[in-house]
Amino acid sequence: MQTINPAITESPNDTPLADLPQYFSRARKAFETWSSGPVDVRISMIGQVIQNLEQRLEEGALLLATEMGKPIRLARNEITRTIAEMEYTVENGHGWLTPEPASGGEVRFDPLGVVGVISPWNFPYLLPLRAIVPALVAGNTVIFKPSELTPRCGVFITSLFSHLPADVLNTIYGGRETGALLVKQPLSLIAFTGSVRAGKMIAAQAGADLKRVILELGGLDAAIVLKDTKIETTAKELVALNAQNSGQVCNAVKRVYVEREIYKPLVAAMKSESERLKLGNPTEESTDMGPLISKEQFERVRSFAEDAIRRGAVVESGGIPEAGNYFPHTLLSSVHPESLLLQEEPFGPLLPVIPVDSIDEAIREANGTSFGLMSSIWTSDPERAKALIPRLDSGLVGINTHRAGPPGTPWGGVKESGIGRMKTKDGFREFTNIKFVAVAQS
Repeated sequence: MQTINPAITESPNDTPLADLPQYFSRARKAFETWSSGPVDVRISMIGQVIQNLEQRLEEGALLLATEMGKPIRLARNEITRTIAEMEYTVENGHGWLTPEPASGGEVRFDPLGVVGVISPWNFPYLLPLRAIVPALVAGNTVIFKPSELTPRCGVFITSLFSHLPADVLNTIYGGRETGALLVKQPLSLIAFTGSVRAGKMIAAQAGADLKRVILELGGLDAAIVLKDTKIETTAKELVALNAQNSGQVCNAVKRVYVEREIYKPLVAAMKSESERLKLGNPTEESTDMGPLISKEQFERVRSFAEDAIRRGAVVESGGIPEAGNYFPHTLLSSVHPESLLLQEEPFGPLLPVIPVDSIDEAIREANGTSFGLMSSIWTSDPERAKALIPRLDSGLVGINTHRAGPPGTPWGGVKESGIGRMKTKDGFREFTNIKFVAVAQS
């Protein structure tokens, strides 16, 4: 298969690096007015952004499908999820910013200043707007850098905010050098979603200036399947949760540990589900999986698969294509514990299934990496699963699911999966200066 041609409109030029300090100065000046205005005005303006996105949903979905390769059904879903999160923030933002009484005074939630938002290509609408919207509602101004792999999605997002005052939201374009120079500006906070490598570099630079950071750095999420699970239902969900967006999801199921008693029947059921997936043109309604984002990503996924096979893994479904960016869903059994698949994040549609002899072994293996974004337990006894949750080192845990929660539920990981939380009241307040005001009795 050939890669889908992403050329719908002309890509924006990279922002000259010398201009970045000017972007910051303009954003800082705009902050003085934006932050001092009524909260209701800011909320009303973001409400118009939501309306703009609703009206242009099909346009945005088609752009996402062609630029990034996300199947059109999933592209629409990303936008509807984004709208739901934005609506939740708008509905609650005023209350979250209202000062709260405290012993001897009150607690205020004031804006910070200029916030830098650096977002990835795999969810180029949901993830940047998850940061941009609360930052703006809280009274901050924003400098936004979309991924260099999905710049047209960045242009689309920016166009939704065209009615805002000048320099409240500025968008810059470019690759690693642009992002690195943005981080060096005197920002009040950096919200970054991306790789562990880049996240550590940002944290190091931010630490030199004691800038605040929110980092979401991906995961190597494990699913633990107990022998009392419903095999067919579990198999269908696990495969779907690995294959979505061609495996290019930070909290996708990336490892499956199964009690040995049901290992073979579960693998057989997962193989059937894997073979049903349709790989093809992302603009077609029936497509389940589109292409990987780039040739570089294709080579990375292929190297992980080759490493596992070289160490003895059995290919149950799929396999390694010779060329193109299309990679079929590939189910692997008999995976050696030292395989890269069990140590690092491939970010592709590879799913290793590993038998274990006890729940203790499964939990030990699930916790045995440097990641800690999400994990899940699959069983017919949810109460039993709840008792195991404190033992799992992750920011999110699912019982018979491996999906992030709806608006109002926290999002974020532990260990090398990141710092900070998003989506909730607490996540919203990461974009504020939580300020105690002591009031003495006269």
